[in-house]
Order: sequence, then C-alpha cells, then structure tokens
Amino acid sequence: MKEKIILRGLLPSDYEHDGEKELQKTLNSNKIVEKLFSIISEYGVERMFLLQYIGSSIEVKETNLPDLYGNLRDVCKVLDIQKIPKMYIRQDPFIGASALGINNPVIVLNTGALDKLSAEEINFIIGHEAGHIKSKHTRYHFLHMILPYLGGLVPAVGPLISLSIEVLLYRFDRMAEFSSDRAGLLSCQDINTATEALMKTAGYPEQYYSSINIEDFKKQFDDFADYNENMYNKALNLLASMNMSHPWSVLRGKELYDWVNKKYFDNILEKAQQGKSFSAGNTSICHNCGKESVAGKFCPHCGVEYKIPESTTPP
Repeated sequence: MKEKIILRGLLPSDYEHDGEKELQKTLNSNKIVEKLFSIISEYGVERMFLLQYIGSSIEVKETNLPDLYGNLRDVCKVLDIQKIPKMYIRQDPFIGASALGINNPVIVLNTGALDKLSAEEINFIIGHEAGHIKSKHTRYHFLHMILPYLGGLVPAVGPLISLSIEVLLYRFDRMAEFSSDRAGLLSCQDINTATEALMKTAGYPEQYYSSINIEDFKKQFDDFADYNENMYNKALNLLASMNMSHPWSVLRGKELYDWVNKKYFDNILEKAQQGKSFSAGNTSICHNCGKESVAGKFCPHCGVEYKIPESTTPP
C-alpha cells in the first residue's frame, strides 16, 4: 500500500457536506430529540442494543486479526482520530459496514467486505465509518435505528415519536453518507479505489471485478443531471414515510466526484503536505457550544449567532 499523507488537525467541518451541517444544526436544537437522548441514557438503551448487536461478532485487536487492526489504526492516524474505536467483524456475505453508538461508538465490518474488497478499498470502507464517528453522526444514526423499538421499551416515549422526527433522522442519515464518503476518500487517497468500492457495494458482479469500468459508472451520474436539494428532500420524505432504505450509490458517486472536481480533496492533501492548518484563518470557537466554527453568521453545530469581538471580522 502506498504511504498516506497524514491529515494532522483535520476537522469534521473540512470534509462535511453543507446539507449535513444544516441538518445537524436542526437536530442539535430539537428539544424532542434532546429528550429522547436523555431517555436512552436513563434506561441504558445504548448498551443493551450494542451488546445484542456485537454479541456474535469478533473483535479486531492487535493480537487478533492484526493486519485488519493495522488498517483501522492507519485510517485513524490519517484522519487525526486520537481514540481508536473498537471494531468488530460480523458474519454477513454482503459488502457493508456500520458505525454504532452514542458515547463510545464502534465499527462493525461485514465478512463480505473482507472477502470481496482489496486492502485499499477496505481502507475506504473503514475510513467512511471512522468519518461517521469523527463527525458524531453515530448518535443520530443510533437514535434512528432504535426509534421503532423505543416505544416498546419505554412507553412514555410513544407520544414523543412523530413522522417528522423520523423523516428528519432519515434525511440526516442519507446526507451524512456524502460526508463520510469524503472521509473514506481521504483515508484511501485514491478516487479510483473509492469509486470501485462504491460500485462493488452497489452490487457489481464479483465474477466481473477484473473488467470493472469506472467511466461507465460515471456516465450514470447523468441520471441525476436534474437533481437538486429540493427534489432530493422530497424523495427522502417519501422513502422515509414508506420505511424504505436506499444506498443510492450512483448519487453518492456523483457527490464525491463533485467534491473532488471542486479541488477540495486536493486542497486538503496539499495543505497537509505543506504543514498548513486546513481551516487556518477561517475558524474560531463558538461562544455557545465550544465547537470549531466556519465562515458564516451562525454556528453550524448549535445554530447560535456568533458574537463578534470588537475590532475583528466575522469568523
């Protein structure tokens, strides 16, 4: 494997999709969502579900599956993730992975990914899930995952759950995929590797892997030529109300190439090589939530309007 550029000081805001940032701001300020998290914490729901989910999975360690642990360690180093999350292998023939949990999220990788992907493609998949953790997507994904069961576990939750909350979480899950695909690309640092991983995840037949055609996949992006945010949100609202899941790998590919073509990917790598801060001169700390903020009038995390000190320009 080629040596990767280490992205020291990388912030989630350096790769997050604008649509995801807006939805995260909305969720962060939603009182019902806040109450649901409080109930989950009070009743120990996170631990209950995680134990059930990983109870039949194999934990990846330096002493058990050390090569795979090396992939995880290297990805975390590249993305500047200080605390390496636990990772488990789940028996499942489909290519897939997930990041789960609120306080101590874990990565779960399907055996299908190990059987069908190259080492660099696995780095893309692990990087994608690590991106979810770095951006704290997992707390909302976990809430969305357990929402159908919460009412049965805690009867008081029932009145709090509405279609609007479910649709909001559904939209966030899908938009967060765009952000995490960027984290996956930053991990493997090769757009062809990322594209092939997406194509295989979409269902490219294994017997034809040797003749995989990236250019033909990119031509499918034309199917979304008329795609816009409003149309996408309407589609998500419909799919969420029907309780349908859809990976939409072609749209994910289009979004990833749009990001690359606008030179954001190259700029991050170049700044890292030059030892520059990715958002230098363009970040500050929000006075309300204490998180890094980016250019604009409002904090993308909590939605509060920035306080502008005297004799300075807005962050």
